[in-house]
Amino acid sequence: MSKLISKWNYPTTVRFGAGRIKELPDVLNATGIK
Repeated sequence: MSKLISKWNYPTTVRFGAGRIKELPDVLNATGIK
């Protein structure tokens, strides 16, 4: 079984799929959210 992992940018960046939550700290830091 393959994993569905994706990212698209309209109208805002949307990331979904298994393991994507691991990206959250980097995304928050990049946008200045604490």
